[in-house]
Amino acid sequence: MKIEKIQYGPYEALRLHFLDRFLDYIPKRAQIIRYESLKKPDILWGNSKATYQDGKAIRSGIPLCWPWFGHLKANPSIVQNMHSITHPALSHGFARCIEWKNHQLDASKSGIIIINSLQTSPTLTPEWPHETELKFIICFNEILSIQLHIENKSNQDIAITQALHNYFHVSDIRNIHIHGLENLTYTEQNALGQQKSGIQKFFHHLTGPVDRIYSDVPSEITIIDPIWKRNIIIRAPFSHSAVLWTPWKEQAKTLDQFPASLWNQVMCLEVGTLLNQMQIIKPKTKDMIEMSIHVTERQ
Repeated sequence: MKIEKIQYGPYEALRLHFLDRFLDYIPKRAQIIRYESLKKPDILWGNSKATYQDGKAIRSGIPLCWPWFGHLKANPSIVQNMHSITHPALSHGFARCIEWKNHQLDASKSGIIIINSLQTSPTLTPEWPHETELKFIICFNEILSIQLHIENKSNQDIAITQALHNYFHVSDIRNIHIHGLENLTYTEQNALGQQKSGIQKFFHHLTGPVDRIYSDVPSEITIIDPIWKRNIIIRAPFSHSAVLWTPWKEQAKTLDQFPASLWNQVMCLEVGTLLNQMQIIKPKTKDMIEMSIHVTERQ
């Protein structure tokens, strides 16, 4: 076990080593940037073209989408009404673009734990003027585990959608399989912003761009990568929604912070509480979501 300090643009990051794996984390942005096994391909995509700038989202690793997911107007009206109309609504909310405070670090032979906190209020976050406290907790050992705790300190209900926006590195999206999404209802958005619904049949492989939100997902989803001979297992017992996204070849050319040549090696499989499975947190109470990522070898 070892901890190093490194730089990503203007941000000081921590490189956490445990056994044969390492993880890069920027405390001020509460964002994992990279997760890798030594001498093997990245597990979470570490984007060499990412932009590191205050107020700008970083397309790499695991950004946090909170307190809404996607475009605000695509969310339920109760979530939209939590936003202050006098301030612009950033895509995927503001948590991934704001500075987090007070990171704590605890390291032992059993692993490394990091805790970050963020306060929201009419003064601190006028675009979302509600008093809450967030705690973002990472536990890193043989398994990467993440928890997001939300405490509603206000005197009214708060309604949120949220997601842990995982960018996974895969050998080729045309050959991977996904287990756990079969027979689920989904909502899909195309490049024109039009939505359609459907039911997922057996997931053999991807054949084109996908931007789907799944409902009532099981607590475990597995990415099966036969070329790199590994399974990536995502466990999220308190998240009832998942997002599958890949831009495909043509759309990848138009994306900010996205190397077009890697269009077939990057995919998002995110977990959270989205659309009608949003979280409503009562005054003076707490809630949470959590996720773990476990990688196993295939023969």
